[in-house]
Amino acid sequence: MKYLLLILSLLNFSLSFSQEIVFKNRDFYQNEEKLTNSEIKEKLAEDITALAYYKTAKTKSTVGGLLLGFGLGFMLTDAIVGGNTYNYKFPGAPTFIGLGAIVISIPVLSGREKLLNKSVDTYNANIKSKLDNSDNALELNIVSNNSGFGIQLNF
Repeated sequence: MKYLLLILSLLNFSLSFSQEIVFKNRDFYQNEEKLTNSEIKEKLAEDITALAYYKTAKTKSTVGGLLLGFGLGFMLTDAIVGGNTYNYKFPGAPTFIGLGAIVISIPVLSGREKLLNKSVDTYNANIKSKLDNSDNALELNIVSNNSGFGIQLNF
């Protein structure tokens, strides 16, 4: 009976840490397995705040990428047209518009990783608080008294 309770408590302890999501190298991992975007959305749907941070980061990434591509496209178009057209003053207005779009994309793209980390931290904190507040949580302590050392299991 002692061994069964010990095994169950250790299993509960390991499962509580296996639910955490880790964000490293621009990818999400759970139990050392890479998660897809749809799996991340399903997991973060349990916590509305974490999902909001995730969606904001993805929106910033999309908008920043569009601005960057738009700016580069305008600059390249102006360079190609300017190089192939007689009496065209390069750099023209499209170059400056593209440069402005690139400059605007830098601050938009800069905060996305921080938001992704914040979404994962919020999700993990919510999971830990749910495990701590659950009614069936097991608590395993090492105790000592006059008789010696022992293991105390509270459930």
